[in-house]
Amino acid sequence: MTVFGDPNSFALIVEKLQIWNDGAGYENGIFHFVVDQRIFPRRARVSTLSADLGCLSAGNALVDFPENDAISSLGTEDAFRFLLNGMLPYLLMDENDIPDDFETDYTYQASTNNLEDDGCFAFAIGKGNMVRILAAEIEKVPHGEARRITALSEVWIEKDEVSAIISRAKSALDQGML
Repeated sequence: MTVFGDPNSFALIVEKLQIWNDGAGYENGIFHFVVDQRIFPRRARVSTLSADLGCLSAGNALVDFPENDAISSLGTEDAFRFLLNGMLPYLLMDENDIPDDFETDYTYQASTNNLEDDGCFAFAIGKGNMVRILAAEIEKVPHGEARRITALSEVWIEKDEVSAIISRAKSALDQGML
């Protein structure tokens, strides 16, 4: 597998798997985020690599680095919960607690299709030359409808380093080096 970045901080694990490719034009493989040594998603699943790497473009918080001092100053779980509730409130909130005039906010979304399809979400908030990356898995509580945040991870990393990681991964896919 090819690792782009430092798994102790932030990395992408990307690898094309021939067994998952039938020559139809899509390149399928494994795609994961690593945030502070935790892998998202935990399970290997088929990723259309061009789609997941394509998510890491303009409009994604790992590319745009939106800033917000109020969110940056929140504790790890409070920040993650605030950002997830702003994007997909039904995952953690009771339906009756969601305002009627709620508007979805994807400004800080950093996760890709492969992560979210397996219940993992990542967010990024810029501050100066740094970016705060938060990632966690949302899982159902046994014997109920409620969900909880698990495997919550956080890292602060230089924006230039994140940009370089994404650029190297996209370049490797474009050049057939995965």
